[in-house]
Amino acid sequence: MVAVKTIIYIDGQNFLYKAAEVLIAKGLISDKQELYALDIKSII
Repeated sequence: MVAVKTIIYIDGQNFLYKAAEVLIAKGLISDKQELYALDIKSII
């Protein structure tokens, strides 16, 4: 049996700004600076 591994590469300020915008709108963070403390794996 062959194991398949998926790797996701995310790069760019546009992603960070959009992610912060969505998380602020959902009430999960209050400031863009909080985005750097989040566990991206848990979001995905």
